[in-house]
Amino acid sequence: MGRVRDVVEGSVYQSLRFALGAAARTYFSRIEVRHLERLPQSGPLLVVANHPASLTDVLVLGPALPRRLHFVAYSGLFKPWPLGVLLRLAGTVPVYRQQEGAESMPKNADMFRACNDVLRAGEAVLIFPEGTSVGDRSVEKLRTGAARMAFAYEFDARRGEPLCLLPIGLHFDQRELFQSAVTLSIGRPLELESFRDQHASDPVEAVQALTAQIQVALEKLILNIPSRELVKLVHEVQRLYLNELQLQSPGAPELALSRAISDCIEFYRVHDRERLFQIWRAMNGYRRKLAMAHLEDDAIRAAGAARSAVEPTVGAFIGIGPAIAGAVLNYLPYHLTGRIGLLFAAADPTRTAFARMMVGVVVFPATYSAYGWLLRQLTHWTWGIVVAALAAGAILGLFAYAYFAWFRTERHRLRVEWVLHTHRRTVARLRRERRLLIVLLDLARDDYLATAGAAMEPAARGV
Repeated sequence: MGRVRDVVEGSVYQSLRFALGAAARTYFSRIEVRHLERLPQSGPLLVVANHPASLTDVLVLGPALPRRLHFVAYSGLFKPWPLGVLLRLAGTVPVYRQQEGAESMPKNADMFRACNDVLRAGEAVLIFPEGTSVGDRSVEKLRTGAARMAFAYEFDARRGEPLCLLPIGLHFDQRELFQSAVTLSIGRPLELESFRDQHASDPVEAVQALTAQIQVALEKLILNIPSRELVKLVHEVQRLYLNELQLQSPGAPELALSRAISDCIEFYRVHDRERLFQIWRAMNGYRRKLAMAHLEDDAIRAAGAARSAVEPTVGAFIGIGPAIAGAVLNYLPYHLTGRIGLLFAAADPTRTAFARMMVGVVVFPATYSAYGWLLRQLTHWTWGIVVAALAAGAILGLFAYAYFAWFRTERHRLRVEWVLHTHRRTVARLRRERRLLIVLLDLARDDYLATAGAAMEPAARGV
């Protein structure tokens, strides 16, 4: 009976993994996995991950990691009961929160036993120790469940192979936006054996110590901005300064450089608020002048660079026909998906991407089925030709999205060229102010590295 259950659960998991993975790969422009070699191919594995985007995190992690994962999920997701049956068939384990009432808390003992059984079978469990999704640029204070689960298996006399406790950081460029990018950073496994004596003498203290270690590990794997009031400043410095750093440190991962920017700003927040205020004032003044001129920083950076207007013009004329066709064909399902998804996610913005993906999984196939029926009725084509036409329509839709994004960029660049010739002094002042701002950031970076940069990872030393 247990063997049959394993086969059923594995089949359901793989089916969901394929379907929902296709939705995630369509929704996000890129899902990058860093250091996949750190993920063990077999043996008991406990994955601990940050939780920036609610259910979207599951849709990204499941398809991106090659091993089957038994997710520990909030019990409220198991209602209504048909969804609960599906989740259990996929091997998901419910966990209960204190706000569900004291009578629910004893059920968590079943959760720990179920996860221990999974680990003893040499399989993988994934838990989000934050317990809930709040911010996507910081890690909330972790709950102790992951540490207790790791110790319950590792220090059990009946355990099998040693446990691999593996932190994974999830970073969304913009968690609500279609076609944004996601980075999964797999950290180094956390060592458990050194906690054995401490756990034997004071298990509570050992659990707290391991939880703190997990917290530090996760914070190092994401763009962690400890001070929420500085989130906007970090993002503005990123937009202005990241390209400069990439030129100085070619090949350095973008996320590592972004983390270093955040660490630098946090350092000045703690140690030199006057320096931080100077950076903020300069950034704010530059941004205000850009807004008055209706320009963007990337345009000022590229202003005056030699470039031909022929290629963009030819590209615009060649692509306009297919782009309009793709936009017309996909206008209805695209906008329905966005509108309905926002309605479902209105109470919880962290679920925006998940809601849009789930609505899209229904709306796009339904719309294309209607298109197929109409084509069949109007043209009497064979079903093979109809399917090929629908596939072409889907490809045109993706092309239209990329084309109009490109067109907006090119239109802005042409406007900059126009302003460069008609308002030379305005552009010259902005370019001069930008250079001074880069010098200010370079000096802040150098002083930061001289004081605190020794502990930074080599890839991030461009900051």
